[in-house]
Formats: sequence, C-alpha cells, structure tokens
Amino acid sequence: LSNSKIASDRIAEKVIQQEKTGEKIKATRDHYSPVAERTSALFFVIQDLANVEPTYQYSLEWYVSIYELAIDAAPKAKGSKRLKNL
Repeated sequence: LSNSKIASDRIAEKVIQQEKTGEKIKATRDHYSPVAERTSALFFVIQDLANVEPTYQYSLEWYVSIYELAIDAAPKAKGSKRLKNL
C-alpha cells in the first residue's frame, strides 16, 4: 500500500507540473497569435499573386525561408516589443 501511495503522489505531482506547463504553452501561443494571423494573411496574399500573374508562383519553402530571415533580422526584445519588431 505504501508503494501505491508513493506512486499516486508522484503521478499527482506530474499532473500538476503538466498543467502548469500547459498554461505556459497556452500563454505563449496566445501572445504570438497576432503575429501568426499577420503572417498567415501575408502567405495567402503571396499565393494569390499567381492569380494576377502566373510568374508570381512561390512555394511554401520559399515563404518559410523569407519569414525565418525576417525573424533573424528583427531586433531582439522581450514581450510586446518583440511582437512589434516581428
């Protein structure tokens, strides 16, 4: 019985830790949501350029590389200033 109690306590601790981690992940995801919305809109605008002129056809790989360059080039900061820089 004591082994079961110890195992139960460990599981309860891990559940609490997972809940805290889940809350941190959600907060981070919510924090960057505006950036995700803008980049998503930009992606679809770029994709629609092919409807205007067929030579404007870009791959997802190209778009991701451009976005990664933009992230690297953005001045480093914390919090809302980082969002503004992105």
